Amino acid sequence: MTTSIRHIAKLAGTSVSSVSRVLNNSGYASPELRERVEAAIRTLNYTPSK
Repeated sequence: MTTSIRHIAKLAGTSVSSVSRVLNNSGYASPELRERVEAAIRTLNYTPSK
């Protein structure tokens, strides 16, 4: 199973749009949110499918 931003959002306890903002470095994301999302990305070994 591939990891999606939905999985990251669930683990980080935030919305999919917040994860998208962190991943794309667009819009505001608090340092705490950014840290939670980045920790979830590391935990899930997420790599973007670009």
